[in-house]
Amino acid sequence: MNVLLIVPRYSTKGGEFYQFPLGLGYIASAMRQAGHTVTGLNLNHYHGEVESLVAEKVIEIDPDVCATGGLSPYLPVLKVIFAAARRAKPSILNIAGGGVVSGDPEACFELIDIDVGVIGEAELTIVELLECLGRSDNLSAINGIVFRENHGAVVRTPPRTPIKNLAEIAWPDYEVLGFEHHLAAQRVLDHHFFHTHPNSKPRAIDMVTSRSCPYSCTFCFHPVGKVYRERPLDDFFHELDALIARYDINMVAIIDELFSLRKSRLLEFCERIKPYNIQWMVQLHVICADENILTAMREAGCSYISYGIESMSQPVLDSMKKKTTRKRIEAALCSTYEHKIGIQGNLIFGDTAETLETANETMHWWANNRRYQVYLSRLQVFPGSPDYIKAVADGLITDRKYFLDTLPTYLNISGINEKNLEMLGLQIWVHGNTLFNLAPLHSFELSGDQTPSRGPAYDIHWQCPRCKNNNAYLGSILRPDHGQTLRLFCRTCLSRWDI
Repeated sequence: MNVLLIVPRYSTKGGEFYQFPLGLGYIASAMRQAGHTVTGLNLNHYHGEVESLVAEKVIEIDPDVCATGGLSPYLPVLKVIFAAARRAKPSILNIAGGGVVSGDPEACFELIDIDVGVIGEAELTIVELLECLGRSDNLSAINGIVFRENHGAVVRTPPRTPIKNLAEIAWPDYEVLGFEHHLAAQRVLDHHFFHTHPNSKPRAIDMVTSRSCPYSCTFCFHPVGKVYRERPLDDFFHELDALIARYDINMVAIIDELFSLRKSRLLEFCERIKPYNIQWMVQLHVICADENILTAMREAGCSYISYGIESMSQPVLDSMKKKTTRKRIEAALCSTYEHKIGIQGNLIFGDTAETLETANETMHWWANNRRYQVYLSRLQVFPGSPDYIKAVADGLITDRKYFLDTLPTYLNISGINEKNLEMLGLQIWVHGNTLFNLAPLHSFELSGDQTPSRGPAYDIHWQCPRCKNNNAYLGSILRPDHGQTLRLFCRTCLSRWDI
């Protein structure tokens, strides 16, 4: 079949930085490997209205299928994409996937003009689905989809068995989605990870070494299912070799929901990636962050670890099913800081066990541990998460379609009344936006290295108060969310400072 695969626009306009959709890259490979014709349209690389861009491409290539997907916050742009495709070609088959479908398949199906929704891992499902659609067969035999039967009822088929051997999955197709354009446009301020590149010239790529997560945190939703599987490291490094040869990659963001819990595998990974002399980052559980592991990671080029912190009140950690303790989190953060590895983490307020006492306990810890530069935010209930399922069961969410369509930023599932939670939210905002760890700024000047399509770039020179290193952030492009300050990593000690 002839498939138009669309990358949604993740920002308000084309040309801005975005996180490359690895999932769509895997889907593109699966479809092409099965013999289908796949044309990519990456809306992030074009200016102009989404409706017009989609309609023009549909008219140009006359596809049988329009396919796209994403997480729940991107439902509005998916609605626009599918509506435009349908107007341009009424007979087109619209297929959606990703977390927006998997989180609540029936509700999503009622909100978007699609013919089929793919639930969970899609590489095998999409191939079976295209074959079935090509033969005009009954879709009910395909596991892992949601569709509407002829009489109008929305049907969800049984879940698909997770792919056990991740080495059997074809590597992502970056080319069809315009990865070279994305790579060439990267700038040092586009992502926290990019800050650590020594000469402000990131050529970074996202990769995975596992799927899903062995934990079941109540606020979290796993778009590719609940079964944790590790990818053979041989397969990972073979792909990395190919990507470096093709794209001259110098940074790798490993975006596993959780990097390996097995310390032997982690040490093997460090040993194997060290000769590449590239920088890399992971998301790690604090239980893994012992002295030997952190030493090996630092020596192997790891410049950045993202930890799931979430709270510093033990009752809340237990309620969230974090499977850790405040003492263990503190030890991991302290050790990571001493090993001079960059830290990213969040404290989220509003769990079902949250009270004013637990919230103040966490806030007090944050105020006394500013060197880690942990972010503050309120908990958001995402479709498909245990928090979402409980909120529906408890009657806090009475209209699932409306909730998915509007995705309220905050839903109070805590033990704090609305007035006090509102005041807590104000406190979070004020502290997060006014209490800074300031570093001396030497100069902030217009750069000689400009990207016309992305707005002005600046050269920023500043000194780290911790190690006194003079840092040069060259060709830095500011984003609207940067506000009046920038939070930057020192290139030497990898501690974080505000300027």
